[in-house]
Amino acid sequence: MIMPEPGNNEILYRQILENLPVAVYTCDAEGYILMYNKTAEALWGRRPVIGKEKWCGSWKIFYPDGTPMPHDECPMAKVLNGKLAKNTQEILVECEDGTQRNVLPNPQPILNASGKLCGAMNMLVDITEEKKTKEKIKDSESKLNIAIDAAQLGTWELNLQTKAVYYSKRYLEILGYNTPVTLNHVQLLEHIHPEDLNLRNEKTQEGLKKGFINYEMRVIWNDKSIHWIKVQGKAFYDDEGNPEKMLGTIIDITDRKNTEEELERRVFERTAELHQANLKLERSNHELEQYAYVASHDLQEPLRKIRTYSGMLYHELVQKYDKSTAAVLQKVINSAERMSNLIYDLLNFSRLLKPENVLEKTDLNTIIRNIISDFELALEQKKARIEIDALPVINSVPLQMNQLFYNLLNNALKFSRKDTPPVILVKAIPLSTEQVAMNKNLNPQLTYIDITVSDNGIGFNSVNAEQIFEVFKRLHTKDSYPGSGIGLALCRKIIVNHEGDIMPKVSKTRDRHSTPFYQSICELTNLCRNLKP
Repeated sequence: MIMPEPGNNEILYRQILENLPVAVYTCDAEGYILMYNKTAEALWGRRPVIGKEKWCGSWKIFYPDGTPMPHDECPMAKVLNGKLAKNTQEILVECEDGTQRNVLPNPQPILNASGKLCGAMNMLVDITEEKKTKEKIKDSESKLNIAIDAAQLGTWELNLQTKAVYYSKRYLEILGYNTPVTLNHVQLLEHIHPEDLNLRNEKTQEGLKKGFINYEMRVIWNDKSIHWIKVQGKAFYDDEGNPEKMLGTIIDITDRKNTEEELERRVFERTAELHQANLKLERSNHELEQYAYVASHDLQEPLRKIRTYSGMLYHELVQKYDKSTAAVLQKVINSAERMSNLIYDLLNFSRLLKPENVLEKTDLNTIIRNIISDFELALEQKKARIEIDALPVINSVPLQMNQLFYNLLNNALKFSRKDTPPVILVKAIPLSTEQVAMNKNLNPQLTYIDITVSDNGIGFNSVNAEQIFEVFKRLHTKDSYPGSGIGLALCRKIIVNHEGDIMPKVSKTRDRHSTPFYQSICELTNLCRNLKP
């Protein structure tokens, strides 16, 4: 504290002022500064000269709006001039370095024993941080209000003790009011749809226990229209843990609800349409099954009679040396034979369209042995040789596996070279995870084995690699190589049914049909054996 040399009777008084945590200074009756403590010095940022400077020790003073304030109009000057008896309005004090502080002055006159004004004392309370805090709160509230308005939220507050309710303008708009009205708690509850009133009460009680609420309900406007709102809120409790009030928001979700209802209606209608389509598909499948039955029985029977009687007539004509008529009749017999085979293959292909066949453990070695037995005569006639790896046991439909390998081996024998004994190789190699991932037609979650059936036959042009799997697609005339053109199409369908893929592997020496199978149990060995007829 800076002051003139004190007398003994002033020491205690000045020590008290020096230790005060607020800025304090005094002036004489003419306004000259007599003393000030260190807190005042820190607030002003300077040390005014005792007895020479008047009214205030600050370098500059401003009104709260930033307008400069003359020193002789400061609160201290007004008190000494008898214009201000109590604390005045807030002021700004500026230090020589340009920093400013918000200050709330509290000047008080000092009277002598006879009641005459002899000076004044001013206590300056620094409220800068408090002002900053208030500004931050005000700014936060402003931003919150902007966010609430942007989100079109209505705010509310409910006093759980008095049932007094406070709400925003938007809150009333959500309830259908275009002009401000005053509604109490009971009147607000009357807007709730009767069917949702119990829901509101249950959610409120639940919210008092959990501390928050979040639910949707319907409200009824005065024009009897029904609207959906979403209610959110938080409970607040007193020091004893009793619920005191709830604060929250509401938002109109009528458009969203209408969209959801429309979507549900469309989904219901679409589901009904799909149901009808499924019924039609089931009827169509049933009709297809009926057609397959007719193909396998009613159509085969007249063909058998045509073949039987044509054969009898053919032998009779041959015996009578009517060779020209017998040659024509032979063409009839051949056509009937091809028609019968075509019907049989179509029937087999149609059966593959029904995926409800049950998978079971199938030993492919047994399948191959049985097929080789069926081809025993053809193998002997063509002097064919078959080399087969040890094949795995897989989960499959055994009948379809028989059809698959029967067609593959039959093709190898059928399309062999003239004067060259057929050599057929059947090899099995497990596929790695990386190899499976490279084929988009395979399931990366499953394990596969690559089974390759190759031969030294006539092969085919790589341009036709994909066409050979099409129904009725033939690369050669039926006179050169008999068949219906369904065999490989049937093979592909079987492989697809077993979650695998089939493709030709074209090499310079011969063409291969590569067939990856899904396997759940694989017992491969390195044994490679030769199976000969």
